[in-house]
Amino acid sequence: MRYFIANLLVHIIMILFLVFMMCLCTQRNRKHKTKYATGYFLPVFFAILAIFWGYFFAGPRLLDFNSVINSNYYSYTGVVTDVSLLKNYFVIDGVCYYMNPLRNSLEAGEEVRIKNTQYSHYTIEITRLDDETSAITHDAPDSGN
Repeated sequence: MRYFIANLLVHIIMILFLVFMMCLCTQRNRKHKTKYATGYFLPVFFAILAIFWGYFFAGPRLLDFNSVINSNYYSYTGVVTDVSLLKNYFVIDGVCYYMNPLRNSLEAGEEVRIKNTQYSHYTIEITRLDDETSAITHDAPDSGN
């Protein structure tokens, strides 16, 4: 949970920095201190970048903040198809799930059960399923319906 909150704070600080840079460049434009013509477009660039950062990174984490505080998670079972080079996310069925790279070490091809948040897909708990356990769940007899 500390990693989630630290990650959220970093993204919020990044948005605040982009908004600060947008305001700074706007102030320079208003005082006619911009030397190059491309400098007039910097406030628009920083505004678009801040909106992008908020929509794709900070927004989903802010929506999941209440779920993390109240321990309201989703559960999913699947086979890991890919693990990032930095070990900060992995892929199951085409969906990226983020994790603390210092705490978890997964390999491609492992069957896992995860508890994750809804919007940002941050993984709270990862449980590796043994070959025996997965064989029992996959080879369960029909209920006779």
